[in-house]
Amino acid sequence: MEETQESIFAVAIECARKSWEQDKKPFLLAKLTPEFIKNGLNYRNVLGEMSLKEFFMGAPDKITVVAHPTQKAKIGLIPVGEQFQYEISERPSAAIISFETTSVDRQHKGGRRRYLVMNFLQLLSELDEKDAVQVQIPTHILAKLVRD
Repeated sequence: MEETQESIFAVAIECARKSWEQDKKPFLLAKLTPEFIKNGLNYRNVLGEMSLKEFFMGAPDKITVVAHPTQKAKIGLIPVGEQFQYEISERPSAAIISFETTSVDRQHKGGRRRYLVMNFLQLLSELDEKDAVQVQIPTHILAKLVRD
């Protein structure tokens, strides 16, 4: 395939159309580069330093760009004329969960260990049932970890 702006649009539009027809979801921009490679396209040769997001946002008559309001990397493409809005989860991500501890506890080694163990256990609690049953931590190990 010839490396032109039109060929870049053609691949992106086709990917967005397929994703929309199958799941009514955007085709993520992060998955587009492998599609270009499959089609023998190096979009950098055509776009230079311009990002794919900027390129596609400059052509709203050809393709629609949708972006997640809080997750910057979650950018997708949908066919023109379609509507989509990312849902914002009410539950905080495991990466940002924190536990209340006093400043005295944070300075104390035992308090710090308890804090880390509780964060670890919180992450384990979010595993699906299939994965959770495979985790085995002897109680005496957990007890040692939270000791002062």
